[in-house]
Amino acid sequence: MIVFVSSSVPLADLTSAIRSIDGLVLGSSTGGFDGLLEFSGDRRVYFRTDPDIALYFEPDELQRVAATVGDWRALLFDYSEIDAVKATVVAVARRWPCVVDDDHGGTYEGAEFLRRLAAEPAWDWRLS
Repeated sequence: MIVFVSSSVPLADLTSAIRSIDGLVLGSSTGGFDGLLEFSGDRRVYFRTDPDIALYFEPDELQRVAATVGDWRALLFDYSEIDAVKATVVAVARRWPCVVDDDHGGTYEGAEFLRRLAAEPAWDWRLS
């Protein structure tokens, strides 16, 4: 899962928003923004920034990102359980304009992602 936010959003603010998620039992950072979130029930979300992610996207995809958030930074989330990453993405999307790439062919503006989750709480983009 990749979430694009404006590069003007301080990493400290992103970290603070993510670390305030309900159900988070432990958050251990390895420095900067990169780190690990652990939720109850042995659920984990690993997160990091990736300045080279543009290499993996088509120019039109990056234009859509820029049209939504301007100059951007990419937040990568690897997860062991879908509800944990949903909570993580929601923490970002509720606070800042963003673009969510689900890594399974779907790309959504943050508000669109939130609407879809509200309409379909059990939505699993990996099965679409």
